[in-house]
Amino acid sequence: MVFALNNELMLAARHIRIARLLDEQGPLGIIKLSKMTQLPPQQVRYSLRVLQQRGFLEPTTKGAELNSKGYKFLKELDIEKKRLIEDINRL
Repeated sequence: MVFALNNELMLAARHIRIARLLDEQGPLGIIKLSKMTQLPPQQVRYSLRVLQQRGFLEPTTKGAELNSKGYKFLKELDIEKKRLIEDINRL
């Protein structure tokens, strides 16, 4: 169970990393994100698809771009992170 939890955490961290790059430098395409993150393009593509399905980004002709919901997610992430840490410490 710990292994599965660690895998999910690493996957979420990858999605968040890509969202932060889009926040800082977007819009960005798959190839540029792949080079910046040193991840294979298929992993970047998957993360972008997940972010899009959650309503955090929009595809543009210049690449993926965060929308207002994506910016709000990143802004609230630190608050949620603190709550999660507290919850984990109670386990």
